[in-house]
Amino acid sequence: MSVFVFVFALACQDYDLAGLEDGVGGAANLVASPNPVRATGVAGQETLVQVTLTNSGDGLLFIDDLGMDGSDWAVAEPNAENELASGDSTELTLSYIPSDALGDGILWVYSNDSDSPETPVSLLGQAKVPELLVGDLNFGKGFVDCPMSGLATVTNVGSADALVVDLGANVETYVPAEDALPFTLAPGELKQVEVWWTPSAEGEDPAILQVEEDTLGAFDGALSGDAGIDSVSFDVSQVDFGTLYVECSDVAQPRLYNNSTCQVTLTELSLDYGDFELDNLGLPRIIEPGGFTWVDLSFTPDDERLFSDVLVAGFDHGQVLELPLLGDGVFVYGSESFDVVEPAAKSIYLHSSSALSSYDQATGTLTSIGSMGFSLYDIAIDEWGQLWGIGGSTLYQVDSSTGLASSYMALSGGGNGLAVLADGTLIITNGSTLSEVDWSTGTLTTLATLSSGFSSGDLVEWDGSLYWTVSGVGSGDSLFEYDTATGVLTELGSTGVSGLWGIAAPDGDLLAFSSSGMMYELDMSSGAVLSSSSVSGSWYGAAHNPNYGLDPSYIFHLVDVPLDAFHIEVQVNGVVSSDWTYEAVENAIVFEDGTVLSGGDLVDVVYALLSEC
Repeated sequence: MSVFVFVFALACQDYDLAGLEDGVGGAANLVASPNPVRATGVAGQETLVQVTLTNSGDGLLFIDDLGMDGSDWAVAEPNAENELASGDSTELTLSYIPSDALGDGILWVYSNDSDSPETPVSLLGQAKVPELLVGDLNFGKGFVDCPMSGLATVTNVGSADALVVDLGANVETYVPAEDALPFTLAPGELKQVEVWWTPSAEGEDPAILQVEEDTLGAFDGALSGDAGIDSVSFDVSQVDFGTLYVECSDVAQPRLYNNSTCQVTLTELSLDYGDFELDNLGLPRIIEPGGFTWVDLSFTPDDERLFSDVLVAGFDHGQVLELPLLGDGVFVYGSESFDVVEPAAKSIYLHSSSALSSYDQATGTLTSIGSMGFSLYDIAIDEWGQLWGIGGSTLYQVDSSTGLASSYMALSGGGNGLAVLADGTLIITNGSTLSEVDWSTGTLTTLATLSSGFSSGDLVEWDGSLYWTVSGVGSGDSLFEYDTATGVLTELGSTGVSGLWGIAAPDGDLLAFSSSGMMYELDMSSGAVLSSSSVSGSWYGAAHNPNYGLDPSYIFHLVDVPLDAFHIEVQVNGVVSSDWTYEAVENAIVFEDGTVLSGGDLVDVVYALLSEC
């Protein structure tokens, strides 16, 4: 207890203090008001309060001295009177300078009050002090050597103004901005303090933000962040080009975003396997903070399969990104089905308007085979022994064992004469024109045109030339020659006979069969009749078999052109076969071994096509 003694100047006359113990004329009674004394002040600042001392007795009160217990309190102005008659009062002024939140004390008043010669007055002090609450600041994801800023909250939750004089952090990677120092916060006031974080290594980076108040010292808040080097990211998790036809191309442009506040440089772009292509590399490439760049990719599958690759992107700060690339190459497919018919086995075939026969030149024997089911104008046999027929604008395939014709392909124009060259070229005549037929489309291309006359109904190839019977030029039908090498059409001469609707050339003998049932041997150089004989019937067409005496073969002309021979699958009656070859000139599947197929079989062909992108 601290006791302060105050000496009062008493009156000049002498008092017999002993005689005044009970007061003059009666008893003295000291009353202090208020008691207790309450004061509220700002720490470090003086607050004055008043205390009234009153003599409530009927004797004379003498105040001898004052004492003080409590370091925050003092008597600023002592009482003006130390002698109080009954009912009189005097004022004391007390000084309160708080040094802590609570500052209690006792004022002792020494007097001649016999009941309480040491009267205590309770002093209750309450300081108004500032108190700072520093909010935690979490920067979240950061990037090594890349500064970023955040705002920490400082709030005065105390009862007095706070004066912030300094800011700091206990880790050098955090730097508070001090340009606003010092600043004052009133009670309840909030301020945001900018803090910069520049992580120096990967991983978590905890720290303490220290806010220094002028009188109370430092208040702390937590700082934190998690640093990495992965500041750049792709905008997609993978690039999937999907399904694309072989040899067709597609492009993609995945973006690279710089998520940091630092400038980064793209230094590398590469592919692991090369199944895709990188275009316009343009390296190195700077990506500004918050900016992006893109990568030009293209995909052109060269086969039917799944493609996968990895795009690798590298950066100057050490980050490496990998982006999966996917694509599926597929072919466009064509498919066709063919009913197998028996190839020609005889040397010469004749037909009427609706029935097929064979003719043996050596014996003169005519053998009926059967109804064709269609009305045909002419027939021809190719180098493989396949028997073909034409009826108007339709090409038929004819079974030599039954005579039955089946529709094979529609033509862009009609015809009444038919031939197949040794190289597989399909030729028809109609009116005054000689035309080549596209096996795939049925389209006609004119090769030669008569200056006069019209097709009598047949033509045949021998030794690189086409021989054609033509009506309306001279007496009877005339014989024309078309040189397949030069494309020259020449009139050889008149036969002198009419109705020569079918001609054949077995072993180079040019035989013409007429609608009246006659067979004429013609001179190939002039068209003159060398001999004649009767072959009973009305013959619409004739053909000799260039494959006669050889093993039979089968040919199947495709509508579309395959990509190549490696992407063709052939099935016979549903079973995959390898007994075939692809003839590119004729765009056909050929079975040279005649024992593999027989009439009635079904041949299915599936093949990849050149893509139309």
